[in-house]
Amino acid sequence: MIDVIETKLSPPYIRQQRMNRSAILKRMAEEAGSVRFVSVVAPAGSGKSTLLVELHEKCGLEGSACAWLSLEAGDDEPARFARYISSVFRVIDKPFAETNLAYLKSSGSADLTRFFDAIIEYIAAIDRRFTLFVDDFHVLKNPDILNFWTRFISYTPSSVRTVIASRSKLPLDLSRLRIAGGIFELGQNDLNLSVQETMRFMKEQHNVALPMPTVQLLHDRTEGWMVGLQLAGMAISKSDRDKEEIIRGFSARDRNLQEYLFEAVYGLQDEATRHFLLFTAPLNRFSAELCDVVTGQNDGYHRLAQLEAANLFILPLDREGRWYRYHHLFSEYLVTQLMRGDPGLKAQICANAADWCIGEGYVLEAIQYCLDASYFEKATDLIAEQAKTVAIGEGNHSIIFEWMRKLPLEYQYRRPEILLHHAWSRAFTRDGVGIAVSICDEFEKLLADTKAPRWDLPATEVQSLVHLCNVIRCITFACVEAIDDCLVAAKALLTELPKEDDALIASASVASAFSYYLQKDLNQALVSAHEAYVHGRRGESAYAAIWADFVAAMTNIELGRIGAAELVARRAGQTLTEVSGDSQTAALAALVKAEVDCQRCRFDSLQQVMIDSRVMSILSSSPEPLFIARRSEARFRLWTGDIEAAREVLRQGQDLALTMDMPRLYFGFIAEEIELQLHSGDIRGARDTASRTDILNRKNSLITARHQSAVMEYIELTDARLLLAEGRGEEALKLLNMILRKAQSQRRTALMQQLRAMKSIALWALEKETEAMRELDKVVNSAAPELHMYPLYRVGSGLLVILQRLDDDRVSDVEALDAKYQFQQQLIKLLGANASVDMRVRGGQLQPRLKSSALADPLTDRQLEILRLICSGLGNKELAQELHISLSTAKWHVHNIFDKLGVRNRTSAVAYARKINLI
Repeated sequence: MIDVIETKLSPPYIRQQRMNRSAILKRMAEEAGSVRFVSVVAPAGSGKSTLLVELHEKCGLEGSACAWLSLEAGDDEPARFARYISSVFRVIDKPFAETNLAYLKSSGSADLTRFFDAIIEYIAAIDRRFTLFVDDFHVLKNPDILNFWTRFISYTPSSVRTVIASRSKLPLDLSRLRIAGGIFELGQNDLNLSVQETMRFMKEQHNVALPMPTVQLLHDRTEGWMVGLQLAGMAISKSDRDKEEIIRGFSARDRNLQEYLFEAVYGLQDEATRHFLLFTAPLNRFSAELCDVVTGQNDGYHRLAQLEAANLFILPLDREGRWYRYHHLFSEYLVTQLMRGDPGLKAQICANAADWCIGEGYVLEAIQYCLDASYFEKATDLIAEQAKTVAIGEGNHSIIFEWMRKLPLEYQYRRPEILLHHAWSRAFTRDGVGIAVSICDEFEKLLADTKAPRWDLPATEVQSLVHLCNVIRCITFACVEAIDDCLVAAKALLTELPKEDDALIASASVASAFSYYLQKDLNQALVSAHEAYVHGRRGESAYAAIWADFVAAMTNIELGRIGAAELVARRAGQTLTEVSGDSQTAALAALVKAEVDCQRCRFDSLQQVMIDSRVMSILSSSPEPLFIARRSEARFRLWTGDIEAAREVLRQGQDLALTMDMPRLYFGFIAEEIELQLHSGDIRGARDTASRTDILNRKNSLITARHQSAVMEYIELTDARLLLAEGRGEEALKLLNMILRKAQSQRRTALMQQLRAMKSIALWALEKETEAMRELDKVVNSAAPELHMYPLYRVGSGLLVILQRLDDDRVSDVEALDAKYQFQQQLIKLLGANASVDMRVRGGQLQPRLKSSALADPLTDRQLEILRLICSGLGNKELAQELHISLSTAKWHVHNIFDKLGVRNRTSAVAYARKINLI
């Protein structure tokens, strides 16, 4: 499956000698300097692409990383455009590009605003030399895409340069950048050839020597317009007529010039060449093999070589000389001529091209040919043949949706497999479960109508479709967390499905495994996930296999088996390399890795999957991937010290959960927000959040019977965290013991580790230091072999004093080398204790007493005031409001404070300030 044409991401390979634009390059070197944006705006055929290719080569030789993007009309659709803008970043950050592609291929009809924001945020942070070349920008009309480009160009740093070529004026608001001298603009006059260059062009490109008066005439008529000169050169070199007479027939401003030149060039070709041109004109790109298919001849290689040698508006797309395209204007002209001759020919050509493409694996192009040509009969057949691979095998739901948007409803109903695979893809989207159920209902209704049957199907095919419909219903049960219904349906399906139907068995097993996971029947979840993986691989369903690995990884994490979870994550990544599909499959695989990284506190790795987090946050109707995605992003934001951004991510998750009627998700996001606030030392803010959301109300009307067990766990854990933070040790201990007993009965090791760590703080606060140390030591003994740090890290800096005491008891050199000691040291470092400190309890919080010297560069009174506000949980915006200063001034103060403390984020600043008694 190909949905990104790779040749669009490389400069067109110009095999023949091209016109060197040394004068323009010299001017740019002298005047452009370090400007961030270069625009090349001129009519079609002015040599914009050729100039960009030359600039691309020059920038590469000067040490800049260079990316290229050739746009076409279809790229004005946001989802498709986003796939290509993501791909350009492969040259500097392949993981970032691939995670973006995972997002976009699973985005369906979702709003892409947050994705575009993430791209802009990324480009603003690039600190290496990077140049992006964008050709044919004029095809873009969509306001969302244009707004993206305005912001993209405005926020690029000095190390990044964007070069855009367009036929028309750029519809971008760049006035501020222009006033600031940040733009270097080239227009039609800049690209037009001079008289001397026109003479050289005709000699070098067409082997036509003209006297100076004739050259001047040619220049006057064409105004140095590159394509005008190119067409004139072809006409002159192919004709026996007087050269000056031909030139005098041109008019540079004549609207009919293009058609005149095309007619002059096209009419000079022999019948066989004209036939070849017409029959290959509808193709977006073509190779010799494809040309032979659509022309019915066997001379594709010869014809392409002939056209290229004649410079007949054919552009090679790769250095191997396999793929070509026509100049857009020339192609449009040829298609017009084709339709005038026989309107039905285009549809037949597209059908033949589709057949060839499907055989070669270019499925998206094949179906697109048919849909764009309104050849719906052929499109229906192709979609029916390929829908299972695209939807079930690869999880490329956005492609299914694109097909359905273009295929009339009457054709969708002609093939029941199209209906059901559309329902399948809808079941995996945020707002699509209801649509999936409706389609299944409609299918069953039509199937039961024996008086006027819509489909004439053999009994075996009917049974297969019924099985598919039932699996879709089972999946919808899992997506809305109707656990009992899902398990009943899955059990029946796994009994009924034919043994050879591995893809559907895998899918039913995934639904079953996910339901067991939600039930916290973890052993059975692993068994079902294993079955799903095995059948998914047998049935060539990477999507089912990676869903199975997702459930298996989450289950192993609950069991404290991080090593096993990491192996599963690697396996999911390997599965992706063996299939052609990406989409939600890649997003799920990335989320598995993100969760493993989080559990081992490898927060820097989370940045690579933040785009996937947005994918699942927007699209997945399954609460668990959605929750993990948002949570991963929030934890990354907290680690960087941006608590407000972390909270915003979680608050958006809360709103999303409410609109999706997902109470477990809603309470989970609230609990996570309060936990992050407590982790950053903002006890008052955490209590305010609890009051605002009413999370501690065990009779909240949002709590349904279906989600009661999971929601009550969030409520009780949040209650315990708040009690512990407020120094109410006895109450916290009682509640923690109650939750711990349930966790033990479910063998949820990760939760038990977290609860025991919290217990150790409660015991320490109650001056039961020996018991506290014993409790924490159990946790360390359990977590260290798996490097499972997050259950302890999430408890917060209150563990520092107990960890330090444990550390003090292990002084031998031999012990200092073991895994437990190394685990403790890494955890102490993460929690902010970089030196030996003495700790005491004050107001329910553990406070350090200084054992080191004062700061080399003491904080000013103003900086101390700001530091205290930071410690109370205020973000930059709140700081600015509190102190009546601008946001930029607030950021400047925070930066200086971090610099003096030798830290890089708010969490570390708070921990260190408390350690040296600054607050």
